[in-house]
Amino acid sequence: TAVIRGRVLTAESGTPVRRAQVRATSAEARAGRLATTDAQGRFELKDLPAGRWILTASKAGLVTLQYGQRRPLESGKAIEIRDGETLERADISLPRGSAITGHVYDEFGDAVAGARIQVLRFQMQQGVRRLVPAGGGDQTDDTGAFRVFGLAPGEYFVSATLRSGPGADGADGNTYAPTYYPGTGSLAEAQRVAL
Repeated sequence: TAVIRGRVLTAESGTPVRRAQVRATSAEARAGRLATTDAQGRFELKDLPAGRWILTASKAGLVTLQYGQRRPLESGKAIEIRDGETLERADISLPRGSAITGHVYDEFGDAVAGARIQVLRFQMQQGVRRLVPAGGGDQTDDTGAFRVFGLAPGEYFVSATLRSGPGADGADGNTYAPTYYPGTGSLAEAQRVAL
C-alpha cells in the first residue's frame, strides 16, 4: 500500500523529462512496477508492498540511471518503505547520452547491410573484469550505416557480426566471427573509442 513519487530531470539543465520509463524492482516482491513520467517529469508508483525497492529511469537519448546514482557504473540506492508510507521527491537526474556512428564495409569497399553492431566495454561483475554490451546495439542499413546511442562516458570497443545464407537471420545461415574497429578479428588489436 506504499507510494513512491518523484521526478525525472535532465542532469545538465534540470528540465523535466516527459515520457521517461521508471521501473521499480524489489527482491521481496517478485513482480516489478512501471510508471511513465508526465509533461512535468513526475511519476507515481502506487500500491507497493513494504520492502526495499530499486528505481531505474530510462529514456532514449539519455543515460539510464538508478535512484541515488550520480554517475554510470556506480551503485544506486535502495528505497526502504513500510506499508502505508508515502515517499516524496525520489528524483532522478539523467545525463544526455553519447552516440557512436559509422559504416561497415567489406574487403572490396562495398557497404555491408544487415550486420549486427555491438558496443562493448569492460566492467567489473562479481569481482571479475568482463567485456559487456552497452547501449542497445544496432543493425546496419543498406548503406552500411549504424548508430548506437544513449552511451555513458567511457571507453568502448565496437564489433560487427554478420550472418549470411537463407533468410540471413535464421539458423540456416553462416555466422562470421566478430570484427572489431578498425577492422581486426582480434580484441587485443581493436582500437578503443573514447566518449
